[in-house]
Amino acid sequence: MLDIGWTELLVVAIVLIIVVGPKDLPPMLRAFGRTTTKLRKMANEFRGQFDEALR
Repeated sequence: MLDIGWTELLVVAIVLIIVVGPKDLPPMLRAFGRTTTKLRKMANEFRGQFDEALR
């Protein structure tokens, strides 16, 4: 889906550490993970309802 290599991930990680700071990074990543989980659940629920409506 996304063609992201290790070098791009390393650059993003370094920029995050510089911009956010190492102290605030873990809570920010946890919040990002929770938000991503919620969005996935909502997408799966929508897909399930759409499939049910098609049946």
